Amino acid sequence: MSELIQPDPGAITITKKGLEFQREITKEQWVDALAFFKGVHETYHLAVADLIRHGQEQFGEEAVAEALEQLEFPQIDFKRSLAISRVPIGLRQNEDGLTAEHFYVVGNVFEEEPTQRRWLKLASENKLTARELRRSIEAGKLVKDNASRTGRGSAGFVTIENVMNQFQAWEKQVGGDEHIASSWSREAKEQFLEETAEIARVRAVVSQSLADNAE
Repeated sequence: MSELIQPDPGAITITKKGLEFQREITKEQWVDALAFFKGVHETYHLAVADLIRHGQEQFGEEAVAEALEQLEFPQIDFKRSLAISRVPIGLRQNEDGLTAEHFYVVGNVFEEEPTQRRWLKLASENKLTARELRRSIEAGKLVKDNASRTGRGSAGFVTIENVMNQFQAWEKQVGGDEHIASSWSREAKEQFLEETAEIARVRAVVSQSLADNAE
């Protein structure tokens, strides 16, 4: 486990407005302070996720929601951290090379730990970016940006048949529509509706055109 080393409070005071230097510091202390705040930036959503999970377990979801509202947490940070909190910290620590963004991608779609572990292991072993992990989950198979042409035919043209094949593979991978309806989080469902809105719009337009032609 890598721990963040906080700056010496006798040398640097952290305030809401910035840092106050109480005395001269060495170059090593200066570099350590830079490394600390870089780590804080990278760990922010992970830390909030663990605080949310701990608060829910100890004080209940209502107390957590009330505290977050009182502290005026940005909604986007809350949603991201809430999704990450669904991935146990032990599972996060087991896979090297993954970031908060990877855990958000998995936690935003899957709540079952075995499924989370399978996808995180795939991402770690294949050194996937968070974007590649998301696309792999959507495709139901390993997808890497430098080799994938999701939804394209052999000649490089997008075909509706290939799009549907990918969608059906993805739907099977995530457990089918009944599993989506009963097990997915509200945030994951909202994201699904947002990302498929254009498909639904085109389908509605085509359907209306058929109805108009039939009149």
